[in-house]
Amino acid sequence: MNYLYIGIIAVFLFAIVYFLFSRKKVSRKSAMDQESGAVDRYALVDRETGLYNKRFFLKKIEEEMDKSIAFKSSFTVAILNLPSKFNNHEEKEVILRKVGTILARDVRFSDVVSRFGPANIGILYPMTSSKGAETPTYRLKTKVNDLLETAGIDEEAYFTLISYPEKKNDIDKFISELKT
Repeated sequence: MNYLYIGIIAVFLFAIVYFLFSRKKVSRKSAMDQESGAVDRYALVDRETGLYNKRFFLKKIEEEMDKSIAFKSSFTVAILNLPSKFNNHEEKEVILRKVGTILARDVRFSDVVSRFGPANIGILYPMTSSKGAETPTYRLKTKVNDLLETAGIDEEAYFTLISYPEKKNDIDKFISELKT
């Protein structure tokens, strides 16, 4: 009878170990796919840059606003304004792709990088005050401006930081502009 209990326990332990070691690690892409449910990944991503699109960005900002209200926390949106002087459309798209790669690579896993305008990219820093977003944003601005200088563009890109709840009216205005 004791051997039966030992056998059952051994099978149970084997099943637990097998389950723990057979699970796949979740990548950023698969996390996005799981989060969006049955929605096709390409409905959430800008084709030219590979970044999230305006609709997904707006949804994430609204979700973060709800969390901030519920938990009395803050979040920051950094808006990257790229220069408007490009030689042609192809050069602009190449620069946007490279900038998107820099931003997506150098932010935290929880941050959301999105293209929401012709030459505008936004970064949502969840659970981050404006003071907490200054250093990473400055680092990103330096990298983007180095890229622009290498590409022969003499204008600089700049970021605008909007934090909630500190600048609630600015966030509300930004959200209403994104909806149009």
